[in-house]
Order: sequence, then C-alpha cells, then structure tokens
Amino acid sequence: MNPKKYYKLLNIPLVEEADTKIIALGCFTILFSITIIISDLPKQLSVILLLIRIFSFFYAIHKAELLNRNKFFWGILSLITPSIALITIGLLHFNIDIKPLKTLVKNHRDEYQKKVSNLNLINNTDTKLASEIYLEHNEKLKASIKNKLDELTIYPQKTASIEMNEHSNITVIIGSYIFFLLSFGKRSIGSIKDDKNIANNARVGHIFYLVILIIIIVIIINLLRKSSG
Repeated sequence: MNPKKYYKLLNIPLVEEADTKIIALGCFTILFSITIIISDLPKQLSVILLLIRIFSFFYAIHKAELLNRNKFFWGILSLITPSIALITIGLLHFNIDIKPLKTLVKNHRDEYQKKVSNLNLINNTDTKLASEIYLEHNEKLKASIKNKLDELTIYPQKTASIEMNEHSNITVIIGSYIFFLLSFGKRSIGSIKDDKNIANNARVGHIFYLVILIIIIVIIINLLRKSSG
C-alpha cells in the first residue's frame, strides 16, 4: 500500500469534527455572490470570487487527499462551484474504503461515545475524565487498526517514509515551488522536495493558503471603503 495512505489509516481519529472555518468561508462566498448580483456594489468585487475560487481549488485537493477522497473530482467541483465544494468537504469525514477496518473504527467510536455520553463536560472532574478516556481509546484504536492491517496483510511499500507523509501532496508541492522561487532557481525542485524538507514545505503551503485569505480580506476592505466614499 502507498505509505501515505497507510499512515493516514493508522491515524484515523477517534472523533471527527466538521471544519467550521471552511464551511463559514463557503457560506460567505454564497452570500457575497448574491450581494454583488442584487446590490450596487462595484463589479470589481468579483475579483474576490476569483481569489476564493483559486483558494478553493487548492484547498479542496488538499482536504480531499487528507480525507482519502477523489482529488480530481473535488478539484473540478471547487472550480465550478467553490462555495458548495468548501461547505461539503468541510462536513465530510475520512473515507475508510476497507470494510473490515470501517467496522472496527465504528465499534471503537461507539464504545467511546457510550463511556462519555453520561459525563457532564461543564464539571472539571468529568472533563478531565473525558480527556483521559479519549486518550485511552485513541491509543486502543491505533493499535487495533495496526493489528487489523497486519491481519489483512496490508503493509506500506516504504516503511521509512511513513512519518513524513502526514501532509497532502498539493500542499507540499506548493511549498516546494515557493522555496524554489525564493532561491531564484539555485536549488532544484527535486532537492527541495526530499523527505527532510517535507514538513517545512507543508508549512509554507499552509502559509500560502493563509496569505490568499488575507489578500481576499484586504481587497474586500479596500473596495468597500472606495464604494462607500
């Protein structure tokens, strides 16, 4: 099995939550599009929608890979309807495409929910207990997943690379090219993308997403100021 996928399977979370920030951005995109259409806001604001579409494309591919879903489908959908793509992928959970493993994870999650369902999380003692229960069951889940994969004779192709594959390829590639541009071509893309630099490249990739969002916000503020003035 591909080491990246194997690593992700080993680290399936005990509890999955929706990505509220991305869902909020998707909702904002819908409202912003409607506002431009029905109001007298300058049409130049449509540049914001273009930036959101670009952000959506890269982020949807990034998120789809982390969730073990079809990157091509989500990349195309984000270009066609970025708001729907952002909201939907923000709600999705990790896709477990191995049936015995899916059943195992479900059983662990059900067992965990039964133990914490009667706890009062407002109470400090219960909150601490819930945290301890989570850590205990999370470790049990990881061990069970490893045993199940061994039982199914599913192993990574390159065990040495497992720890370095927790980031999506699109994020690492973006970071790699940014490093390449900043070094003025003195280093090759291949050397920048080696295992030692994957974590740094991924950080730069995430900063790229953040910068696009900041640019979107700055442009919105400036254009609104001009329109109101």
